[in-house]
Amino acid sequence: MTVFVFIFISHITFHCLLACLVYIFSSVLRLTVLFSTDLDITPPWKPDVNGDMDTKYIPEEFQRENVAVTPPEKSVYSDFLDQPYFQRFSYHGSRQSLSRQSVLSFGDNGSIPEGALPN
Repeated sequence: MTVFVFIFISHITFHCLLACLVYIFSSVLRLTVLFSTDLDITPPWKPDVNGDMDTKYIPEEFQRENVAVTPPEKSVYSDFLDQPYFQRFSYHGSRQSLSRQSVLSFGDNGSIPEGALPN
């Protein structure tokens, strides 16, 4: 009886494992077909382009516009970005300061409200 139960459980385990492998293999096969470069789908329209400078499909109104340099030479933030980082920043910390409340919880005038620090 024990041998029969063992064989039955082994048989079920084998079929479950086999089903999982078939599922994984078929998933990989589907993805391979999906991402293959040799697709049999023909596009509805293929443009007749003669080179990189061919502009026959670009409307005339866009061809007459001036070319803008990207990114622009001077941006709104360039003066701000040219400044040194953290110009008026100083840090005076210790391990004890890590346990205190953050600066964001200070009062309007920059002072620490009463009762904010642990005793």
